[in-house]
Amino acid sequence: MNILVIGNLGAGKSTVIRHLEQLTNAPLVFSQGALLREFARDKRAGITLLPQGHSSFLVQDKALFDEADELLLTQIAEQEFSANILLVELVWRNPSRWFPLFLRERKAPTVVWYVTTSNEDVRLAHIQQRNRAADEHFLTDAIIDLFPNMDDYFLPLIQSQEYAPIELIENTGDLSALYARVEELYTQAANSLVGTT
Repeated sequence: MNILVIGNLGAGKSTVIRHLEQLTNAPLVFSQGALLREFARDKRAGITLLPQGHSSFLVQDKALFDEADELLLTQIAEQEFSANILLVELVWRNPSRWFPLFLRERKAPTVVWYVTTSNEDVRLAHIQQRNRAADEHFLTDAIIDLFPNMDDYFLPLIQSQEYAPIELIENTGDLSALYARVEELYTQAANSLVGTT
């Protein structure tokens, strides 16, 4: 089974993925962010790591997102049936292209969890913290200026796709509630998978 975790910048996707890893002992986790971080550690042009030991990165060249997405699709296709659970974290950038493309190519059962948050101030503060080392950051400066709350734009677009069931995870900042929702959805997905075998 594939679990695709998608959602807004700073909404809590990585937190959801980390809890899923602990919950499922999933050996395979794929992340667009992890690939971009590798690009930064390899000192690729157009992307840099934040200083002072931070694992976040600054992206100046948006073409690197397309490169990371292509690599992500290839890696998932190669590993899709090598584990019972495959976790994927994906920023929903350009969902009209990448979201359908990702789901059309899946062979194993796939569920989609969209992480959203009603606490916009906390989310934006989290993002801006990543941006403190540079004046220009493609994600924060360009996209946030266009879509102050991107859920309002992208969530209806994603929900209009019919390739996989989509469940919402509302992150209010309460970790206990967030973890409980993740556990509820995982149990639901696992039971559904058993019912189809």
